[in-house]
Amino acid sequence: MRCAAALVALATLAFAHAARANGRLPAANQLVFAPDDPSSMTLRTTFGMLFTSDAGKTWDWLCEDAIPMSGQQDPAITLLNGGVVISAQQEGLATSPDRGCSWSFVAGTAKNLAVDVARTTDGESAVAIMNVYQATNDAGTLLYQSNVLHTSDAAKTWQSLSGAIDPTLVIDTIDLAPSDPQRIYVTGETYGAPNGTMLVSSDGGQTYTPYTIPFVSNELGAYIAAVDPTNEDLVYVRTLGRLPTNETVSRLLVSSDGGQTYGAYWSGDAMLGFALSPDGSRVYIGNIADGLFAANASDLNFTQLSPLQVQCLAMRDTTLYVCSNETSSVAQTGSSFVLATTIDEGQSFTPLLALETIAGPIACAAGTSAAICANEWPTLAYQLHDDAGTESASDASADAAPPSSNCGCETSDPKSGAIFAGLAFALYLVRRLILRSRLSRAAR
Repeated sequence: MRCAAALVALATLAFAHAARANGRLPAANQLVFAPDDPSSMTLRTTFGMLFTSDAGKTWDWLCEDAIPMSGQQDPAITLLNGGVVISAQQEGLATSPDRGCSWSFVAGTAKNLAVDVARTTDGESAVAIMNVYQATNDAGTLLYQSNVLHTSDAAKTWQSLSGAIDPTLVIDTIDLAPSDPQRIYVTGETYGAPNGTMLVSSDGGQTYTPYTIPFVSNELGAYIAAVDPTNEDLVYVRTLGRLPTNETVSRLLVSSDGGQTYGAYWSGDAMLGFALSPDGSRVYIGNIADGLFAANASDLNFTQLSPLQVQCLAMRDTTLYVCSNETSSVAQTGSSFVLATTIDEGQSFTPLLALETIAGPIACAAGTSAAICANEWPTLAYQLHDDAGTESASDASADAAPPSSNCGCETSDPKSGAIFAGLAFALYLVRRLILRSRLSRAAR
C-alpha cells in the first residue's frame, strides 16, 4: 500500500497543478468559425474564450467561470448556426444558445467528462463523445462508458447513438467526414497497449469497426487532425508522445483507406496546429520549435514557410489563420500579436489580435451566466497589459511526462494490484488530459 499512497500523492499533486486555471500565461490555442456568419469567430484561450462578430476587428472576452470550467483545460469547442457555442470539457458537455451569454449542460452529461465535439458543414448537426471511468476489474483493466451524442437541430436536443464502443478505450477525439456525415471517426487507446485504435462508423454511429493506429515508443495518444473535405476515406491523424530526453514529439499519420492503414509523413516537436485548404489540396502544420510548414496533399513533402511559433492553425477560403505568441511575433515579423492571418503562405502576416487590444467582457444581460465576467475583467485587463506573453515550449510540455510504470514498489496481492492500476491510471489520465489540451483542434 506504500506504492498506492505514493501514487495518491502524485495524483493529488497533478490535480492540484491542473487546478491552477489562471496560473498559465495567456495564450490562444483554437480558432473556430461560425458556419452561418463569415464575420463571426471564437478563439479559445488559456483564460476563457474570445468572440468577434466583425471579422476580428474587435474581440470580447468570456470568462471561464461563466461556463463554468475549472482547472488547466482547453476544451474542444465548436460553433453552430444562430450563435450556438458548444464546449466539451471535464465538467460535461456545455452549450450556449446565445453566443456565450447563457450556458447549461446537456442533460445527463454534467460532472462527466466530455472529450470532444465536431460539427457538420451545414452548421445544424454535431456529434460529441463522453468517456467516463466506470471500474477496474480484477485483472486491473480500466473500464469506461463511452457515449456518442448527436444533435440535428443546432444543440436544442441531443440523442445517444446506439453503436457500442470498447469499454477499455480512453477516448481522444471524434470527427465527421464533411463529404459523408454518416462516416464517424473516433480515436482512443487502451491503457498500457502499444498502439492506438481508430473506430470507424459508416452508418451514423450505429456500429463501429476498430483498426490499429501504429504507435512508436513513448507515444500516448492519437488525435484526428482532419478528414478530407471531399474524400471520406482520407484521414489525417497526429500523435503525441514524450521522449526519454523529456521532449514532446508528434507524428503526422495519414490513412487513405478509411483508417485501416497509415503512412507516416512528418515528425517533430508537438504539433499544435493543423489546417487543410478548403479543397483539401494543401496541408498546413505548425509547432513552437520549428514554425509553420506546408505541403501538397498529393505528396506530403513539407517545407518550412516561416519560423513563427505556431500554437494553432485554421483556414477559411484562401486565408490561413495562425495563433502565435507576442514574443515570437515581434521577433519574426516586428508586430505583436497572438492571432494573425496570411494569404501568401507565410511570407507576410496581418495581425488580427494582440492581448492588450481585447475590448472587454462580452456584453450580456443581467442574470445570464456571462454577467459575472464584468466583475473579473479589471483584474484580467491589468494582467494582459502587464504580463502579456505565452508559455514557452518547455512550459507547455512540463506537465506532459507520462508516469513511470511503477514507483519502485512490488505488489502481488490482486486487490492491491487493481488499486495500484487504478491509481496509476488516475495519474496517467491527468497527465494525458494536459497533453490533450496542448493539441489544438483544427477548425471545423
